Amino acid sequence: MIKVLDFYSGVGGWSLGFHLAGIPVQRSFEWWDAACETHNINFATNARPVDIRKLDLESLPKRADYVVGSPPCTQFSYSNRGGNGDIADGLVDIRRFLEVVRRLRPKAWAMENVPRVAAILEAEIAPGGSLEEFADLFSTIMIVHAEEFGLPQRRRRMLAGKFDEALLLSYRDKQPKRTLGQVVKALAAPKAIRDPIYGFSRPRQEVSGLEREMPLSAEEARMNREAKQYHPIYNVMAYPDPLNKSSRTITATCTRVSRESIVIEDPTAPGAVRRLSVRERASLQGFPISFEFHGGSHSDRLKMVGNAIPPVLTYFLAHCFLGTAAEDVPALSALGDKMPIATHRAAQMSPDKAGSRYSKDRRFQAAIPGLRFGSGMRFELANASRPDGGMDWTVRFFFGGSKKYRQIALTQKVIDQIRRHSSWAAMAAAYSCAELAVEKFMEGTTPLGLQEVWTRKGTGYGPYDLIDCLGAAAEQVAIAAADQKPVWIANLVAQLATSDGDSQSEILSAISKKFSQYDARVLAGLLIGSCFNEASAKGLWSQEVQDFKLTAGSGAR
Repeated sequence: MIKVLDFYSGVGGWSLGFHLAGIPVQRSFEWWDAACETHNINFATNARPVDIRKLDLESLPKRADYVVGSPPCTQFSYSNRGGNGDIADGLVDIRRFLEVVRRLRPKAWAMENVPRVAAILEAEIAPGGSLEEFADLFSTIMIVHAEEFGLPQRRRRMLAGKFDEALLLSYRDKQPKRTLGQVVKALAAPKAIRDPIYGFSRPRQEVSGLEREMPLSAEEARMNREAKQYHPIYNVMAYPDPLNKSSRTITATCTRVSRESIVIEDPTAPGAVRRLSVRERASLQGFPISFEFHGGSHSDRLKMVGNAIPPVLTYFLAHCFLGTAAEDVPALSALGDKMPIATHRAAQMSPDKAGSRYSKDRRFQAAIPGLRFGSGMRFELANASRPDGGMDWTVRFFFGGSKKYRQIALTQKVIDQIRRHSSWAAMAAAYSCAELAVEKFMEGTTPLGLQEVWTRKGTGYGPYDLIDCLGAAAEQVAIAAADQKPVWIANLVAQLATSDGDSQSEILSAISKKFSQYDARVLAGLLIGSCFNEASAKGLWSQEVQDFKLTAGSGAR
C-alpha cells in the first residue's frame, strides 16, 4: 500500500483529492481542533490536534511514499495585514515541513501556499538563504491556476516539491470551464441538487451549508461597493460579482462589507445583493456537496473552506505522483461514486447577520462621490474622536504614489489662493450656491448626530448623506470650473504641498497625469473640502449642538 502523510491538513483538501485518485492518506496532522473534527467525520479518521512545530519527528514512520501539506499562509498572504505579515514566523512552519520531508525521504512530495511564497522560497533556498540546507529536496517551484484544472474559481497557488511539473501541466484545460452562476444555480435546485463539479445528485434536504445570509443592508451594500470600486490603492473590482465568469478567490476571512467578500445579486430578492453560503463557497473551492463542514460558528466554517487547498487540484497532483498520462486521468464528473461517506451531517448554523451594535467611536472613512479618482488621488471624509467625547469630521485630500502619499490641509488658505486666480470670477456664483448647500446640510445635524447614526444609536442624517451632499456641491463647482480649463491647478497643488520636502517639480511629475484628466474636479474638491472644514471649525452646525439628542433608532436615513 502507498503510504501518504498529510501535514497542516486542515479539513482534508489533500486527503480528498488523493482519495478520489485511489490513494488513501494514512495519517494527517493539523493543529485546529474544529478542522480535525471535520476531517475525522468526513474520512472516518481519529486524528487529534497537534502542534506540528512541536511534533516529535521520531514519532513518525521511517519512510513515506508521498508527503504533502499546506503550511499556514497567514504571514505571507497579501489579503492579511496588507502583505505585512511576519515572514520569519511563516518560515518556521515551512522549515518544519521541510524537516519532515528530509526525514521521510518520499518518492514525491508537494507543498502548497499563496503565490507570494514562490519568490520567498527561491530566495531562501539559494546560497546564503535561511533554507539553503533543503535546496536539494526541490525539483520545482511553480505557480498554478486552479481554474485551468476545472475549478470554478480564479485561484492562483504556489506548488513546490519533487514531482513532474510537465506532467502536471499536461492535465490543464481537460475539464469543462465552470462559472459562479452555474454553481449558484445548481445549489438552488428545489428538490435534488446535482453537484456542479462531480455530477452526482443528493436530495436537497441531505445537503448541508445551504443557509443563505440576509441580503446586505443599504449601508453594507454601499460600503461593499465602494471598497471594491473606489479603493484608494487597489484596482477596481466588479460589483456585484458577475455570474457568467468563474469566481474570484475564496478567502478564509471576510466580513459583510469587506473588499474580499464575493457579493452576488440575490435571485430571490430582486435588487438585493448577498454574500455566498457555506455550500456555495465549498463548491467553488472544489468540495463535493456530500462533504460536511463542522465547527462552532458560521465564521469557523467559512475559514475552513477558505483555508483549504482545492481537492480538484490535489486530485491531479495525486495522478501526477502516480505518473498517470493525461488521457488516462478520469474526468472530475466521473468521480461521484468515489466520494467518502461522512459519519454524520453537520448541524445547521445561522449565517452572519448585519451588525447592530458598534462602539461609540466607530471609524468612518470614505471617498466623496465625484472626487474619487482611483489609486493615487482622492478626497475623503473621515471622523476622529476627541478627548472631550466629541467627534470631528474632516475632508482630506491625498495624492501621490502608494509609497508616498501627500496630503494638503484643506483650510481657508486654499480658498484664498484659488480666489486670487483670474478664473475665479466665472466660478464664484457656482461656489456660493455650493457653499450654501453644504452649510444648509450642517444646520440639520451635529458632529455627534452623524456619529449616532453611524453607530446605529440614532436616526437622521448620516455620514453617507454628508458625502453625497459634498459630492453634489463639488459637481456644481466642477461644471463651472471645466469651462475655465484650470490647468493651473496642478501648479497650485504642488506649491501647497512643497512643505513635505519635495521640490515643486518633483510633485508636478508625480501628479501630472491625474491632474490633466481631473483638474476641474480637483479644483472643486479643494474648494468644497476647504469650505466644509472651515464651516465645521466655525461651528456652523445645528444650534442644538450642546444638548443635541437623537431619537433612538437603527440604521441611517
